[in-house]
Amino acid sequence: GPVSIEGTATVTARIFQPDSLPGPCTRIRADYHKAIGCSVVYADSCGYYRDRKVYMAGGDSALTDGLRGGKTYTDGRWQGFCPNSLDVTIDLGSVTEVSHIMANFMQMRTPLIFLPASVDVWASTDGKHYRLLGHDEPEGSEAEADACFTELGWHGDPEPARYIRFRATQGRRQFMFTDEIVIL
Repeated sequence: GPVSIEGTATVTARIFQPDSLPGPCTRIRADYHKAIGCSVVYADSCGYYRDRKVYMAGGDSALTDGLRGGKTYTDGRWQGFCPNSLDVTIDLGSVTEVSHIMANFMQMRTPLIFLPASVDVWASTDGKHYRLLGHDEPEGSEAEADACFTELGWHGDPEPARYIRFRATQGRRQFMFTDEIVIL
């Protein structure tokens, strides 16, 4: 039957049939959060890599579609940014309290994919006046790893917001990949 999920969960499923061996396990990471289906506006200066379909992750709504990428940037769920910045504004539709705004990033040094050097998260109730909620940077061990996945963003006391601006800057002229901006 249906499974209800609030927040983020990993669902593992397997088919069982009488007189048969169980089927293989399938794992799906599911996100149910406040930004699902919300409008995403990319800044003109954003390095969103629209030239290659495999790096679009489904297009302009991919950062709020609830789908997470797997262990490879070519699975069609990771959105690529090049030369080096992600700068988007998400309209939640109405003012609501937020306390968690994070995005998952990938680093794979061989194909020149790097974590952002920093992430800044802003909030606004009117779309004109923004306040900085938080600044985040990868830990030293993550930034130096050959391959890793890490969440960066902001977590804090509930704040009123309708518009969320999420900016990740890399500082290099290589790829940066993310798969979802989760807002709780």
